[in-house]
Amino acid sequence: MDAGQINQPFIYRAVVLNDAYLLSGSEPRMEGALFLGIPEPGMPGRLGVVVLPFAGGTSLSGLLEVVKTRFVQRGLGFPCLIAPSPAAPVSAAQQEVEEYCLVYDFVQMRRGAAVSARQAKEGLPDASAVLALEPASVPRETQSELSRRLAESSGFPASWWEGALVRPVEGLRFAVAAAGEEAAGLMAVLDRQPECRLVALHVLPEHRGQGLGSSLVAHHLGLARSSEVPLITAAYCVESACQYYFGRFGLTPVLEWVFYLPPEPGFFAPG
Repeated sequence: MDAGQINQPFIYRAVVLNDAYLLSGSEPRMEGALFLGIPEPGMPGRLGVVVLPFAGGTSLSGLLEVVKTRFVQRGLGFPCLIAPSPAAPVSAAQQEVEEYCLVYDFVQMRRGAAVSARQAKEGLPDASAVLALEPASVPRETQSELSRRLAESSGFPASWWEGALVRPVEGLRFAVAAAGEEAAGLMAVLDRQPECRLVALHVLPEHRGQGLGSSLVAHHLGLARSSEVPLITAAYCVESACQYYFGRFGLTPVLEWVFYLPPEPGFFAPG
């Protein structure tokens, strides 16, 4: 499977709307050409999100009006913007948004998605060392460390992961890989239509090279191939080596997109 064999607009919409769902903790709602993820009050670590379309788009002035009325004036701050990769052909409207983010020093994070063909579960590495992890069982004193590890591999802020461990997003599941008595590997998976996604994967440095990462990926693929979702995916930061690692399991990189995070709390510029 390669990027030329899939419907990229469909993949983009599927994965970025689930990004918006994860980050905001709410079902994205459509407003014009945009999708908005608006956090519910009292949800720790959740972020406001605006998703730009794969093609076409809205003007910078239109986007900023939505940001002001739906987020800033409600005390939610400037949301995270999700947009197609600048490497892909973009409209003049999207180019205007990208230039705004560059001028105002938004933090830019490139993300990618790898997709697996649906195959039989046979032939996967052994996943017997992988156990489900209930967030409620994680001691409070270790939540920060787990959140930091998950943030490193996913690109989502550690504060978001801390909130997800306290108030999990529906459909997000955690698993650990054991080395003796120690939880040496950690994984988070989102099972939500239309995909079963490997969201984060981390193995402690001292336990790498022992097959624990392979066991975690195999656990994800085994669950996904037993589910009803049409897409089996893994998301990753483009700057990491994960996309090459996932290729060992038939997960092929097919799409990139970008997070634009505002430069500081309370930021808003009219453009």
